[in-house]
Amino acid sequence: RKVKKEKRRVVSETEQALRDEAMAKKKRQEQLSESDEERCRLEEARQRGAARKVKKEKRRVVSETEQALRDEAMAKKKRQEQLSESDEERCRLEEARQRGAARKVKKEK
Repeated sequence: RKVKKEKRRVVSETEQALRDEAMAKKKRQEQLSESDEERCRLEEARQRGAARKVKKEKRRVVSETEQALRDEAMAKKKRQEQLSESDEERCRLEEARQRGAARKVKKEK
């Protein structure tokens, strides 16, 4: 009877040790999968951050390009205005010369 009792106790302790070991293994596995999930979440966050940075940089470049084009168009418009002003000035000078020449011709007559 004592032997049977001892065997049952040993078997029971062994089973408990196996259950404890299985539980510990399961906990380790859960922790690993949690850290894997956390790693995945962190990686996804990094990728979203990188994507945000890329979008932000694209917007900045587009904005700078658009501004440069606006500046260039404004400069072209100013040059055009200056050219047309100098054309007008040339015309006024030419008309004045012609009037002056006409006066000279009149005087000589």
